[in-house]
Formats: sequence, structure tokens, C-alpha cells
Amino acid sequence: MKKIYSLFLFVLLLLLTACDSGTSNGDQTSTPTPRSGAIAHALLQHEPSGDATLNWDATKRALKVQINLSGLGEGSTHPLHIHGGNCNSQGVDLYTLKDIVADAHGSATSTATISDVMGGIPDTGWYIEVQKGSGDQATSMIACGNITNAQPSVQDNQTAHVQIAEVPQPDQSSSGLVQLSVAHGSLTVVITMNGLSPQSAHAAQIATGSCRQQGKQLNVLQPVVADDTGNGSSTTTLPNVTAIPGSGWHVTIALSSDGGADTDIIACGDIVAGALG
Repeated sequence: MKKIYSLFLFVLLLLLTACDSGTSNGDQTSTPTPRSGAIAHALLQHEPSGDATLNWDATKRALKVQINLSGLGEGSTHPLHIHGGNCNSQGVDLYTLKDIVADAHGSATSTATISDVMGGIPDTGWYIEVQKGSGDQATSMIACGNITNAQPSVQDNQTAHVQIAEVPQPDQSSSGLVQLSVAHGSLTVVITMNGLSPQSAHAAQIATGSCRQQGKQLNVLQPVVADDTGNGSSTTTLPNVTAIPGSGWHVTIALSSDGGADTDIIACGDIVAGALG
């Protein structure tokens, strides 16, 4: 009898150990990954954007300027300048920097060193201008950043950090919302925007990647057409789509209506799962 009772306790112990082991495995957590779904959205914000770092050498009287941008057209070239004034009150060209050239993902870096900068970096009164294109196309500004320096000096080395973003003018300060939904095997994409030039039209597309690391074009959308007040909209229905990925898509809006002859992107938004809010 004792042997049967001992055998029973042994089997019971094995069963309890197995249950504990299963519970332990069930408690293990992993990093969640975005899931595909039927509803998504994207917030459209100005592009290109980026930052700049200015370093002034008090001994050499030299100014080093490094600029990093994303959201440019693939392979596009853009002149860079330091101007007097600010993004809202533009002034004369003070220093010409090295042109910035975008890679296949719309990102670019430019570094230039300017000699004989005798007064260092001022507290205010300078701004960085990113122009639309090179040569005869360099006629308009597509991004801007005001330069400020909290502790200006002509005796000590100086460093200033600059955020480069929108330009206070139509199209280049536009923003908006993209709403995506899947039903009955079709994807509907609705775009609403503000801050556009009145009666203007702008090419739109869905592409792989993100606004910071652009990929290949997936779908051409209906152009965003603005009314007399600069508010624009577009609705596109794409067949044979059953789900929206949780990540890896973005929407870009171009300055021109064809999106090919003019690669200047004015707004971009990464597509994320779920409705806004």
C-alpha cells in the first residue's frame, strides 16, 4: 500500500511540475510588432526637414557648417546658403555653402568650411536657406532654419544647432491628414490638406519605407487639388487590396501635379495602423 501511495505522490509531483513549466512559458513576453489592418492614417508634415550644426574656430576665423536633410526628391540637388535676416524676413546672401545631393532614399549631408568669418556666430540675424534646385531652377526656398547663438563671442570657439523645417509661404508650409480604409477588397485613400497655393494641384503617392528613408513607389494617387483658399483634397480607390501593413508605407505630396518633372516633395506622412486619435 505504501508503494502505491508513493507512486501516486510521484506522478502528482510530475503533473504539478509540468503545469508550472507551461505557466512559465506562457508568461514570457516578446516585443509586439505592428499588425496589418483595415484602417490607418498618416499625418502630413512639411518636407524636406533636418538639422544643421555650425562650429566657429576663433583662432582660424573659420566657420564649419554641416547640414543633414531628409524628404528630398531622389537624386535631387539643392543649393545651400546662409542669409542675413530670418525665415520670416529674408535678407541678402552672406555665405554660399556646398550643394546638397539626395541619395536614392531622399536623404543627404553637406559639409562646408568658410574662411575669414571674423565676427563668429551672431546671436540672431542669420538663417540657412535650402533652395529648390540647381542652376536656373534655384529660384525658391523649400526649407529654412533660423540660426541662434545664446553666447556669441569673438574670442571663444562657438557652436550653434539649427532645426531646418518649413518655409512661411504657400505649399512649403502645408500640412494635412491621410485616412486609409479597406473594404470589400479595395483600399480607399482620402487626403485633406491646408496651406497650399490657391487653385494648385499636387501629385500624391504611396511608397515603401518612411519619410526619413524613402523606398519604391507602390501606388499613384489622385492629385491633391486646392480650392481658392488653399485647402486641398483627393480621394483614390485602389482595387485588390485586403489589408494595410502596420508599418513600412508612407505618403508623399509633390509641388507639381505630375510628380515626375518636379521632384520637390512638400509634405510627407508615415502610415500607421488605426484611426487618428
